[in-house]
Amino acid sequence: AALHECAKCTTDDVAQLRATLAAGEVDALTFASPSAVRRFAACLDEASRAAASRAVIAAIDAVTGETIGEGGRQAQVVPERAGARALVEALARHFAARARGDEA
Repeated sequence: AALHECAKCTTDDVAQLRATLAAGEVDALTFASPSAVRRFAACLDEASRAAASRAVIAAIDAVTGETIGEGGRQAQVVPERAGARALVEALARHFAARARGDEA
């Protein structure tokens, strides 16, 4: 299930999300709205919350980034202009800089 649909997630969906995070299979978490941030956070238990903290956190805009901050995390990637394309481009720059060993 897509994270923005987390309100409709079944117990199996939540279990799969938690297992995927715990297995370290997630490099980046992207959020397109404050409600998606809240719904995602509501699906996590302590172990999956710790596992999620190892992923790069990306927000589509500053408002969504602020919501992430309210949960105690900081969005590492927030594009200068809101939009899906800008978010993907910002993530690509982030990972390219990281691969070069640059601060991202």
